[in-house]
Amino acid sequence: MRFNRKTILSVVSCILLVCTLFSCLTFNATSATLDELQTQLNQLEKEQAQISSKINSIKNDKNKQIEYKNALLSQINNTRAQIDAYTNSIALVDGKISDTDTRIAAKDKELAQLKNEFKARIRSICMNGGDSTNALLSVLLSAEDFADILTVAEYTKNLASYDAKVMEDIAAAVKAIQSEQANLQSERNTLATYQAKLASKKSDLDSQLATANQLIVSLGQQESQLNSDYADLEREAKKVEEAIRLASINQNNGTFDGSFYWPLPGKKADYRLTSPIQAARPHPVYGTIRAHTGNDYAKAGINGLPIYAAASGTVSIATYNAGGFGYYVMINHGAINGSTYSTLYAHMTRYVVSKGQTVKKGDVIGYVGSSGAATGPHLHLEVRINGSPVNPDPYFN
Repeated sequence: MRFNRKTILSVVSCILLVCTLFSCLTFNATSATLDELQTQLNQLEKEQAQISSKINSIKNDKNKQIEYKNALLSQINNTRAQIDAYTNSIALVDGKISDTDTRIAAKDKELAQLKNEFKARIRSICMNGGDSTNALLSVLLSAEDFADILTVAEYTKNLASYDAKVMEDIAAAVKAIQSEQANLQSERNTLATYQAKLASKKSDLDSQLATANQLIVSLGQQESQLNSDYADLEREAKKVEEAIRLASINQNNGTFDGSFYWPLPGKKADYRLTSPIQAARPHPVYGTIRAHTGNDYAKAGINGLPIYAAASGTVSIATYNAGGFGYYVMINHGAINGSTYSTLYAHMTRYVVSKGQTVKKGDVIGYVGSSGAATGPHLHLEVRINGSPVNPDPYFN
């Protein structure tokens, strides 16, 4: 009995259907451009943390509001850079998703074609082969000799190889689709993360802009107030200067011998000249350009030291000036050759004399401090001739 070709095909195909196993393949997608963007975002986040730390440390310091404003502007620029990076990342991931969708559609089409071909073959086997296992046994048992059996086996092997290739193609197509679908889900997760980050950064930017705008408005109001205060201080300073000038001119203390006593404990050499008399200098507190009408002396431990009258005379001023000298005293000493002499001592913690009081050289008139517009404890010392300030140094050598 000769073997039937359809019977052999039926047996081989049924065996293949039972023995075929499917496994999933993996696919790792990397993008140098996305990696670069992620590195940029990591660096921006690190810088943002540093800026935020600085903002938190200075935002309540009234003396650092300009620095605070600049830090806010740096924070805004950093957030905008992050928004740009996330926007670019989203565009790249969108493109990757589109490419993956296209590949999946193509592989779905390929798999559908393979399945249709295989289904047609199975239908043909099932319709024409009958009981595949019995058919194969029948073919083998009806072989007339061993050579016939070998011929049947070789033919069966060739058919098995053909059907195995079809099944491998189907399995490979399924694995490829599963891999692409996994990639697609990963890309969609990444996209969702970037979109959430982008929304968060946009919200941060709105908040940062609102804070910066509020600060800028506040600084503008402060500047206006400072300009107004400065104008008031300038008017007050002119009044004080004129009062000092008139008080030093309008005196009747007789003749002055021209000798002065160093008005602080110890020797003049024990003290530093921190700011000399100048026609114009930036004010250490206000930053504006104005005259400095005397010498400033300081040293470690000067705060609270007694201040002595440099010469005998009459106290012409003992008062307080908030925007300038603080607690200060002026003493009229009399005249030499028609020129009147006065000394002035400013920024005291307090004075212990009163206007119109007569004092002698070396009497305590007050104590060193930093009242008024001062950056630290020191003695502001003036010598005036005919109401005009002159360099005190030569008179205390």
